Amino acid sequence: MNILIVGAHPDDYELGMAGTIKKHIVEGHNIISIIMSNGEAIGNANERAKEAKKSAKFLGIKTIYFLKFKDTKISSGIESIKKIEQIIKKHKIDRIYTHSLRDTHQDHRNTCLAVLSAGRNVKQILFFESPSSDLDFRPTFFIDISNYLKEKVNSLNIYKSLSKLKKRYLEIRAIKDSASFRGYQSNLKYAECFEVFRFIEK
Repeated sequence: MNILIVGAHPDDYELGMAGTIKKHIVEGHNIISIIMSNGEAIGNANERAKEAKKSAKFLGIKTIYFLKFKDTKISSGIESIKKIEQIIKKHKIDRIYTHSLRDTHQDHRNTCLAVLSAGRNVKQILFFESPSSDLDFRPTFFIDISNYLKEKVNSLNIYKSLSKLKKRYLEIRAIKDSASFRGYQSNLKYAECFEVFRFIEK
């Protein structure tokens, strides 16, 4: 299966689903990722891009696209849609993971809207959880990451440039507690959760 993962900024999709990414790769799926901006609003763009590449390599992602839209100003318009659509067609994508519409960050919402337009013919689209997901985020799809929590933590530890910002959601305890809570909800040890926008299986 060819799987596309779209995040607005470096570290977004690792926070939401690094364990799932590693699980999919171990299972033999082909993972392609898109990062819409280099995250310059809270750090050095070049440094964050380097960290994103290192994290992708660690997880096993072989193909990564940086679209270089301006951080905090990502659009849901035709430019974003066309660039994502080209990648979807090139790699014959079967499933997409991206941000939820139920998110307080405008870049996350706009990334989701652009993906939904670009991926209108993709049969499976799921939304991952973010630290900025709002209270209406209601997951109905859970993936067991009990064997991959360590990889999730280590992939996020690669983002050294953010450590000085002391973001609570990047603390190891916060990452483990979130995975444990979602695991509790789904009768698993550790899990990541998703909202299903569309899931067609032949």
